[in-house]
Amino acid sequence: MSEEGYTTIFHPGEEGVTIHDKGSLTITMSKPPILNGIKNNGDKLWTIASPNNEQMRDETHNVYSLPSMTQSIKYLHAAAGFPVKET
Repeated sequence: MSEEGYTTIFHPGEEGVTIHDKGSLTITMSKPPILNGIKNNGDKLWTIASPNNEQMRDETHNVYSLPSMTQSIKYLHAAAGFPVKET
């Protein structure tokens, strides 16, 4: 969707996701981002560089720190691209 100019916002918790047309959204941040990612032309996946903070890097790769089995399953399902049951 980003290739088509849409902006996708994943809201915290169970508040869902919204998708916005190009030019219909203004984002103002009160702090710098905690992670930055890039997607090279032709690539299908985003690359996120490891931050300098070693603790943060460990957390970005750690599904085991999620507080419940339900959240772990939701995370892994999302990481696999939201496959349907038939898959």
